Amino acid sequence: MSESPVRATASAEEAAAPRARRASEARSHLRTYAPVLRQPQLRRILPGVAASSLGDGMSMVAVAWLAVQLVPGPQAAVWTGLAVAAYALPATLGAALFSRFVRRFSGARLVTLDATLRALALGTIAVLAVTGHLSALGYVLLLAGSSLLHAWGSAGTYTLVAELLPEEEQLAGNALISTLQQAAVLVGPTLAGVVAAFAGPGWVIGIDAASFAILAISAATVTGRRLTAPAAPAEPERQAAAGWRVIRRQPRLLGLLAVTCVFFFLYGPVEVALPI
Repeated sequence: MSESPVRATASAEEAAAPRARRASEARSHLRTYAPVLRQPQLRRILPGVAASSLGDGMSMVAVAWLAVQLVPGPQAAVWTGLAVAAYALPATLGAALFSRFVRRFSGARLVTLDATLRALALGTIAVLAVTGHLSALGYVLLLAGSSLLHAWGSAGTYTLVAELLPEEEQLAGNALISTLQQAAVLVGPTLAGVVAAFAGPGWVIGIDAASFAILAISAATVTGRRLTAPAAPAEPERQAAAGWRVIRRQPRLLGLLAVTCVFFFLYGPVEVALPI
């Protein structure tokens, strides 16, 4: 009889151990991100990053859905493919075309320019879609315009972390931003499905535009700083050649790039096929 209370206590302690471990891990994560959240300028822009990431997650559903509504029937697949491509591919072109003009910009300015362009283009799409004046061609062109600076905007977000945080805190800052973006990919499509079912995909894209307007306003109030003086810029051709030489010397990096290209080559058609 005397062993029963002892066993009960041991069982209770064993049951409480996982909860205590989880609580300890949660406190450890908070301590990791605390220095990032204490940085006043990053704390100012993080809500905008979270909002725009959620808006992009919602547009993953709305872009294809709206294309199907604009061009029903046999041509739906073609225009859906064009719309999905226009929402992403011009960012790659913009990264090459505008490097000479924007490579010296601070992270905050890059984010502001991209978010402003995205808000204006997506907002125009939303207004035209809701009022019934959006054509399929105009839709694709506006989507292409909205993504033209997006590679620079994404790079600007991480550049801002490097400008505002000391080196030992930059990993936590990058991880926090990546966590916000990945969480938005999970939540955004579900939320977009609900909004689109009740109001239509045009309103979803309108929410995306508003989210980038929030990011543009918050980024415009941030003053980035360079941690080191930039070296004298080399010619763009020399920079590109040097970059490719580095990649060729790293077999693992080259393999990762190849796998990534194959993955997105095979995944792209899925985004077109699912709504059809």
